[in-house]
Amino acid sequence: MAVDRERCIGSGICVGTAPGRFVLTGGRSGPVRAFVGPDGAVLDAAESCPMEAVTVRERGTGRLLAPEE
Repeated sequence: MAVDRERCIGSGICVGTAPGRFVLTGGRSGPVRAFVGPDGAVLDAAESCPMEAVTVRERGTGRLLAPEE
């Protein structure tokens, strides 16, 4: 999971959707940990981000899991 801090507008949707997975610092979101299991909350957070700043990729292959293209 990654957050593009340049695209992030700090809406906090990811923090509300996947508590404990994201944190707002300096008005921008960031992951609590770089590697997490792609659980439903994390995938929902990526799909819900209005700026598509949150991405979830499969570890190893780099295949994009969310947001859907």
